[in-house]
Amino acid sequence: MTDPVMTGITVALVNKAIDGLSEAGKAAFAALRKLVRRKLAARESSKTALERAEAEPDEDAYRLAVTEALTRAAAEDRLFAAQVEQLWRAVQEAKHAGAVRNSVSGTVSGHVVQVRDIRGGVSFERQ
Repeated sequence: MTDPVMTGITVALVNKAIDGLSEAGKAAFAALRKLVRRKLAARESSKTALERAEAEPDEDAYRLAVTEALTRAAAEDRLFAAQVEQLWRAVQEAKHAGAVRNSVSGTVSGHVVQVRDIRGGVSFERQ
């Protein structure tokens, strides 16, 4: 079974998924990409898998080979695993920066409004 985090990292790397990232997120993504490329370059089969996946990002077999190479590298090198985790977290946080996460729980009596930005007033009129 493949690691879903490593699968997400692989998909992001081979698709160069930086759209919508802040400058900090782009920097974290670039650092993650550099780290992964350097690590996978140490093993010819892993390097080849990454090159093929980048050339053909829609090819499942190539992405799977990269995911497996990343998973193996992380299992063999705990420092690498920690660095990947830290950079991936930074990318994810940058991706969601400024996002609105509204939540309502329990019993609500009355009106509830969930918004990010309000320009102007909000009123609730009795009907």
